[in-house]
Amino acid sequence: FTSTRDAPKVSLHLNTTVGAGLEVVFSCTVEANPAPTISWMRDKVLVANITAGSRATVEELRVQPLGSTGFGNYSCVANNSVGMQSAAAEFSGSPLPPIVTSKSISSSPTQYNASWSTISISSILEYELGYKNKWNKLSSFEKQTKWKVSIMVTASPSTTTSPYK
Repeated sequence: FTSTRDAPKVSLHLNTTVGAGLEVVFSCTVEANPAPTISWMRDKVLVANITAGSRATVEELRVQPLGSTGFGNYSCVANNSVGMQSAAAEFSGSPLPPIVTSKSISSSPTQYNASWSTISISSILEYELGYKNKWNKLSSFEKQTKWKVSIMVTASPSTTTSPYK
């Protein structure tokens, strides 16, 4: 039986939950032998240190409630006697790209009801809706339309308690 020694391999994922329990969860997956020490950093400042109990582990950092004090660049740093590796993700609070949910063709020649959705932790204060009407290259009788939504301004979320859990 031989045991190989491996430097840490790290991956970091960011998940945002919007609703009653607003939070962002960073999941850090680490594989290493021997088991590593994992450090969570926000804007290069230490947030938490964890000693992993096994060679493969997933550690989570929860930021709740969401607010501007939780925004920043987060990294998961894994160290063992063989080496070190880190992975980083930015949490900016920006909304996800909007998705137009309405059909591109209207049943009325003079009206159109446009709808779109996005996930955002802040209230959207201003947006821009664009419409493009173009002719199909295959047939000069068929029109194609395209809608685009751009979010211009969001409100800043506020928080009154510590953002880390």
